[in-house]
Amino acid sequence: MTGRASLLLLLAAASACTPPPPPAPAPAPAPAEQRREPRPPHPVPIPENPPRLQAPIPPTGAVGAIHWWRNSAERTALFVQTYRWAGERLRQLAAGERRGTWAVVMDADETVLDNSTYQFRRNPQGQGYSSESWAAWVNEEAAPATPGAAEFTRLVHELGGRVAIVTNRDDDVCPQTRDNLRRVAIAFDVVLCRVQGQSDKNPRFGQVRTGTGTSLPPLKVLMWVGDNIQDFPGLSQAVLTQPPSALAEFGRSWVLLPNPMYGSWESSPFQ
Repeated sequence: MTGRASLLLLLAAASACTPPPPPAPAPAPAPAEQRREPRPPHPVPIPENPPRLQAPIPPTGAVGAIHWWRNSAERTALFVQTYRWAGERLRQLAAGERRGTWAVVMDADETVLDNSTYQFRRNPQGQGYSSESWAAWVNEEAAPATPGAAEFTRLVHELGGRVAIVTNRDDDVCPQTRDNLRRVAIAFDVVLCRVQGQSDKNPRFGQVRTGTGTSLPPLKVLMWVGDNIQDFPGLSQAVLTQPPSALAEFGRSWVLLPNPMYGSWESSPFQ
């Protein structure tokens, strides 16, 4: 056998003894996000005209509102800020007015008096407002002043104006209301309470202007301050459906304070 033939036989034998190469590994599975099928653009069909949500309205004096009113820094800051701005604005409005000829009309509850203790007492019992419990609270004459209110009423007098408190507290508790206001240094000239259940304040605003039943002369009202939309001339919750001009006096001569605990807003649809 020649050398060349021997070499070929050796190579063939070596090749027969060499193990075959391992099979190629299977491809790794695609990541989960790549294997996920594409989501449809709108998993839940959206109706063209969705119905308005009519959920039950939370009870008056809900815990969160009372907690915010009594314990939040934001509430105190808002009152201080608002009354400070109102004072600066009143200086502008009163410039050139003769002393004793003009007035500021203010609401009482949650504007100059803080009744959150009444709300706080009633809420754990699962009870809201009742005329009997409210009368008992008013008779305590224990409501403190809201932040900035007493200082603002003093400023009104320093500038030569009068303070008219127009409140929907009933007339039979007006004496206790006056006493409470005096206890917390609210400088008022007249308090006009609700007579015979007439909650509309506009006639009493007219009394301030004409002097009827106030023991004061006719007065030009330069500013209104309140926590309810109905504390302002001619307004109600219906203002939401009126042109923006209906709100034009806010930030000019109408000053609104926050009250999340209760108000005429509670009768609005929850939607």
